[in-house]
Amino acid sequence: MVTTKDARVTALVTTVEILDELGLDYWLCNGTLLGLVRDGELIPWDVDLDFGLGHLEDRGAIRRAFESRGMIVQDDGSGSDYLTFIFMGTKVDLNFFAPQGDEMVTLWKVPKNSGWIRYIVAICSRMRLPISSIQCLWTLEGYAQPTTALFPLGDATFYGKSMSVPRTPAVILEYTYGSEWKTPRRDYDWRRDGEHNAYG
Repeated sequence: MVTTKDARVTALVTTVEILDELGLDYWLCNGTLLGLVRDGELIPWDVDLDFGLGHLEDRGAIRRAFESRGMIVQDDGSGSDYLTFIFMGTKVDLNFFAPQGDEMVTLWKVPKNSGWIRYIVAICSRMRLPISSIQCLWTLEGYAQPTTALFPLGDATFYGKSMSVPRTPAVILEYTYGSEWKTPRRDYDWRRDGEHNAYG
């Protein structure tokens, strides 16, 4: 989904405002954190905005708050433990992380890496058919982040707005993207290239 830079920045700032109004502990994560820390701006070719939250947060209250600000919930039918919204053409992902040993982990139901399975999932999602219970279509994959590098959360200012970030963003980024995280990679694929992906 290609959007203008202004629309993406507006979606970023609006999301931060909503999360702040709700009093939630959130942090920028994944490609959003990478672009803002490395480049001082959102990665132009990134397709979404990524936020991390604790797994115990009230998803119903979050959903209502986002919808009241004009964000449209996007349900892919997977039953995954995240919320996705569309705002001004920009996809906003709220990833819910749970403690697992010395890491915080977020897992998503993603279609198994097979052409025909991806095709079936895409068609069923478009038709809004309930497919999340068909286990043979899915695998659980996601990100892991070291708890000691994540908490206590810090803050940084981007686009004139204070935003929550991990305690040591550089450690999180190296953990997620590897030692070459400072070098932009347009071909990066989280499933193929992730340094510390999590599996369920």
